[in-house]
Amino acid sequence: MPEDVNAELRVVGSCIEEIITPSLAYQHEKVGGWVNSVVESCMRALTELKMPRKYIVHCTVLQKSGAGLYSNTACYWDSSSDGYFTHRTENSTLICVTTVYGIAL
Repeated sequence: MPEDVNAELRVVGSCIEEIITPSLAYQHEKVGGWVNSVVESCMRALTELKMPRKYIVHCTVLQKSGAGLYSNTACYWDSSSDGYFTHRTENSTLICVTTVYGIAL
């Protein structure tokens, strides 16, 4: 992403850490709600920044079990004004990976 992403990085990190806390234990029946909360909270905070971008927020939560997870994304955009960043947080029972894509208006 362009250089002015510090505010975006901060708000996304804060949103995720309010939901995915160090003491949160993985519970299969609650993961869907957590993912929705992360995405909605991040999107709300990002739009409140009033940056000249459109956003896509993607969140994956998985149980720590030793299994591997591989993922990839390809984008066709203007790399001088568009970009993405990934925030990863984990605790003893789960891993949360959130990717934010920003596309200039």
